[in-house]
Amino acid sequence: MLLLLRFLIGFYVYGIVGSSSQSTAIGNLAVVIRGNGALSTDEEPLTAATPDLWCEARKDGEVQPITWARFFRVKEKKSIAARLDSNNRRARLVFGNATAAQAGKYRCEIRTEDGELVFGNMFAYSRPVVHGNSSDPMEVSPSDPSLVTSGPLTFPRESNATIVCPVYAYPHPHIVWYKDGIPLESSARVAFHKNTVEIFGVEDTDAGMYRCVASNQFPIYVDGPEQEFEVKFDREVKIGVHYGWLLPLIVILLINDIRRNNITSLNGSDKFEIKKIKDSRPTTTRNNNRHIYEL
Repeated sequence: MLLLLRFLIGFYVYGIVGSSSQSTAIGNLAVVIRGNGALSTDEEPLTAATPDLWCEARKDGEVQPITWARFFRVKEKKSIAARLDSNNRRARLVFGNATAAQAGKYRCEIRTEDGELVFGNMFAYSRPVVHGNSSDPMEVSPSDPSLVTSGPLTFPRESNATIVCPVYAYPHPHIVWYKDGIPLESSARVAFHKNTVEIFGVEDTDAGMYRCVASNQFPIYVDGPEQEFEVKFDREVKIGVHYGWLLPLIVILLINDIRRNNITSLNGSDKFEIKKIKDSRPTTTRNNNRHIYEL
């Protein structure tokens, strides 16, 4: 009931601002995308049957016919067409089998037959889920279902390293980074930005196991308490030798080798032609006053 009341108040305020009438709107404030697992990939997405978000307009206690409606995904500023019920009294955002990537903040916008516009915010919640694809294989730890591991990353010494915590969630997760089990702190060489950590001028001591812990909180049912959800992601970082200076040298050596091969091939062809001409030139000897040609 509390969630419904919050949603009703939000729509009422927006209705007053958005139109000159006293129209209000109600709907379900939020739905939960209940993905069961810690890892979702492009090839095998983690989906869950998810209820619709819906909203409707009321005036003097009567549900008003809708002539137009849409949902707006706030983060991407993306408009999504609403599906109207057969009686044009309710607008729906249909999720079907949804992934954590569809979680977020939405705005419902309704225009009634009287030309009034009412709108308000709605939410699709999801616990943190690690997202990957076949180009970066990941797997869930057999000993910890909330831990996802991936292959190592190698950075040249003195380069800048960016490590990503590839997590989808809403509300936006709180992310904490660790290195070899010790919390990683911001410094002149270490900077945090959203779901990434960047290390400037990496050194041998920066090698190790990095872990991000992503967590968020939300109620999973109306009037229920907020619950905390968490996922962990491990990535090993290795520091290698910077080979960038070798590339120009390799190119020069290859060019010189090609030139030498061409010259050798050309000289060999010339000798062959000369020998051929010399050997094929007829010579004569005298034998009993007759000329005998030897080829």
